[in-house]
Amino acid sequence: MFSQNNIVAILIVGIYLTLASCLLVLMLSRVLKEKYEKEKYMCTSNTEWAYISLDLNDLKQTNDLLGPSARDELICAASNCMKFAFASYGKIYRIGGDEFVVWIQNSVSNLDSILQEFDATVHDWHGKHLNSISVSYGVVKSSEKSFDSVQEISKFADERMYQNKKDYYTTSCNDRRR
Repeated sequence: MFSQNNIVAILIVGIYLTLASCLLVLMLSRVLKEKYEKEKYMCTSNTEWAYISLDLNDLKQTNDLLGPSARDELICAASNCMKFAFASYGKIYRIGGDEFVVWIQNSVSNLDSILQEFDATVHDWHGKHLNSISVSYGVVKSSEKSFDSVQEISKFADERMYQNKKDYYTTSCNDRRR
């Protein structure tokens, strides 16, 4: 009886370890695939591209004052505005709660008009809980310099986005810490 219990316990542990190992391999393969796809874009040196880092403004304040429904409305609205303006030119990724990245490989020469279309779409948006939305963004183009990695591009775009965000809060007289 005692050895049968040991065998059952060993089988259960073995099955658990096998499943855990499979899940780890699956997660690792997804991370490596995503890294490979990002690095693949970097290898296309003869292709023009633009990387845009985007972040919603006033999301915490909206959540604190109006609740999660209003917060979710802003995130969905921002996503829809991005799809409308950028989807036919590149890929849109949500990388955090209210943080997005757009990778454009087509029509980089039209980037200014694409960004104007995005700004107009954001400006014209009106929702159920809120009447406006604000999105800060930073843009990096391949023509600026030779970049060593996606991380370097992301860092440049983030720095520009955070400067844009700082300018927004300074201009709108909103204190982000409230």
